[in-house]
Amino acid sequence: MKDEEWVLNGDWLKELDNVDLNRFLSIAGSPKHDLYAADFGWGRAAKLEFISLENEDGGISMSLSKSKDFDGDLEIDLSLSKTQMNAFAAIFTHRLNFL
Repeated sequence: MKDEEWVLNGDWLKELDNVDLNRFLSIAGSPKHDLYAADFGWGRAAKLEFISLENEDGGISMSLSKSKDFDGDLEIDLSLSKTQMNAFAAIFTHRLNFL
């Protein structure tokens, strides 16, 4: 019950004041929610993007969603500075060669 009260009364928000934004990871979305299946009256989405993944403070922002085309796969969006993205792409590509 203590943890529930901590969440409900908003005390956990005070802890965000002490977060080092250079070491912060923010994740939006969930693969449990099939956003591609949502139809708001104009048909299903052809592509999904989280437009609020701006990364001005140096932290890492990413989104996860269920794949549109393959069951059990994920779509991952990542927001990094150009330098960080180039380094990530090089490491990611290098590691793919080991699969």
